[in-house]
Formats: sequence, structure tokens, C-alpha cells
Amino acid sequence: MGKKVKQMLIGSSMLAGMVCIPLATMGAAAPPILSHPGPMTIHPTMVRSLGNGAKQYEFTVDGAVNTITTPPIDFHPLTASNTELKMYGFPTRPTNPAQLAVWKKAMSAWKASPAPVITVTQIYNQPLHKLSRQMHNTAESSNWSGYYTDSSYNQWDAVQGTFAQPTDYSTSANKFESSWVGLGGVNSGALIQDGTQMNAGQYGAWYEYLGNGGLGVPEINFNNITVNPGDEMYTFVSYNPNNGQAQFYVEDETNGTSQSATVNLGSAYYDGSTAEWINERPEINGSLSQLANYGSQTWTQAQAYNAYTGNWENLGDDNNSGIDMYDSSGQLLSGVGSLLSSTSFNATWYASGN
Repeated sequence: MGKKVKQMLIGSSMLAGMVCIPLATMGAAAPPILSHPGPMTIHPTMVRSLGNGAKQYEFTVDGAVNTITTPPIDFHPLTASNTELKMYGFPTRPTNPAQLAVWKKAMSAWKASPAPVITVTQIYNQPLHKLSRQMHNTAESSNWSGYYTDSSYNQWDAVQGTFAQPTDYSTSANKFESSWVGLGGVNSGALIQDGTQMNAGQYGAWYEYLGNGGLGVPEINFNNITVNPGDEMYTFVSYNPNNGQAQFYVEDETNGTSQSATVNLGSAYYDGSTAEWINERPEINGSLSQLANYGSQTWTQAQAYNAYTGNWENLGDDNNSGIDMYDSSGQLLSGVGSLLSSTSFNATWYASGN
């Protein structure tokens, strides 16, 4: 059943004649290198002018270069070439008509990619914590609820999904929920992911990368993407095994703002044997949080890119498993039913847990 992904990652091509501006020469403080959990706002180590208003920002987070590029003033993804899309951090244009319709929906909503501000948080979205029991043909986990595709080899190198941002109905500041797409985290600790997070009525967009063994950085917030309940969110993650670059792209289709990041990561961060669409209760200060009451959520356009066939494939057309979330007392916290279609399913909150 497993069909696989092609290399469609965002490159870091430069335009000739760019202007490089080290921020130290502009009177900015030296950028911090993260050696402990945040929250910490990370300042760019370099800003490159690419011409016509386009800029490339480099941030160093725990030794890894995170590149965020903002497009020129006359740019729009619908009319851009694939070379331009890659340069400015956008998912490239698919050729399959069905996949092209998904891409056009997201790109037609785009209005702006603002100058980036990023903050490293204390929120960790972890690999799957799988419980030993299994009921109703779904895996049981203490931190994940959702679906994943499964393969015995690195079949997937990109994943995408859309959802309406759920409302946080919780009243406690100790309750969190993250909605994300990602690659890895089931058969190993390697996991690259992005999505949204909510806590105490606050919402945000983020990306995260964990190496094999689950070591890495916590959520890195895209501070300039404003997320509100009910907003339609498009999430995309990919990895290029040829150059070790991971690409993260989050777009709020309702207000048209997006941000992308390209990170130079080694193979220790990539596990393409699974692709995921997940609701998670993250880890805060070394312990699982309680799960925020997100009500219910419908995931759509759940697709992964097959590195070997070069096609986007629907979740329901590949080997897949549902996951339900339970706490240590066996209480169901979040669950999924059967797939609604080959690309969609519902997730439902039941309890916050312990």
C-alpha cells in the first residue's frame, strides 16, 4: 500500500547581488544560542536583501541555522515559478489536478508573509508515547490522538493537512493542545512537525524538530501569524534527503498570513516511515500537560508525498492507524473515529486527564 515521496524541499538559492547585513553591524545585540528551554525570542544573526523588498533572515537555534525568507512586493504564489516558490519558502506547485486544487486553495488565500519574529517556548510536542493495550483497532497513546501512515522504509518526505482552528473551552492555564502534521515519531524519536497550539485562550502557529531519541528544540513560535478560533489552517512539512533540509510552512487561510522556515538538519532528524495528523497534549517542564478542551475538530486534505512514486497520496489509500489518547488511569481524553473519507477524519475531546 505504501507509495512514496519525491524530493520537493525548499532550497536556499540566493539571488545574485544580494546585500548581506550582519545585525551586529546595525547595533543589534549578539544573537542568543539556545542551550536550555525557553521562552526566548531569537534575534536574526543575518538579514540578506534579495532585491525588490525580499529578505532572507537567518536565526541560529541550538546551533542549527533556521532560514525564513519573505517574498518581494510584487510576489504572489499563484503566479510564481517553482524556482521562486522554493526560494521564498512556499510549497511547490503539484502537477496532479486533484493535488493542484488543494495547493491553489491555500495559495489563493495568501496575502502576506510578514517579517519574522520567532520565540522558542517551553512546550515540547513529543514522539508517540504508545500504551501497551489496544482496543477498537486503534493504537492507544498517552500524548497523541489522530492518524498516521506506516511503512517499513523512508517512504514519505512531505505531509500536509488542513483544519479549522478549534476553540479552547478550558478555563485552566495548565491545559494545552497542539494540532500538527509531521514526519516520524512513531518508529523512532526523529520527528519534524508544525501546526498550531492553544492554551488559556491564546493561539499560535509553530514548528519543531526532534532528533532520533527525541532530543531537539521545543516549539518555535511564528509570532507574526495571528491564529483565531475558526480560522482555516494549512500545514505542510517536508524533508530533502539530498541536502538534509527540512521545510516548515504554516498558513492561516482566513487572514492570508503565512510563514515558512527552512532548517539545515541531518539525517538524525528524519524518519520517513510515518506521516502524521495529530492532536497532542504536549510536555511542559518535563511532564505531560492536561489536554485543553478543544471540542471537536475535522481534519481534511490529509495527504503524504511518496518519495519513490513522486505522488501525493491520500491517508486512506495507504497503510494507516488511528490513535486514541488515554491518561494513566485509563480515561479516554481524545479519540478519532473511522475515516470520513480518504483524506478526512474527526477528532473529539473527552477529558483533560491527569
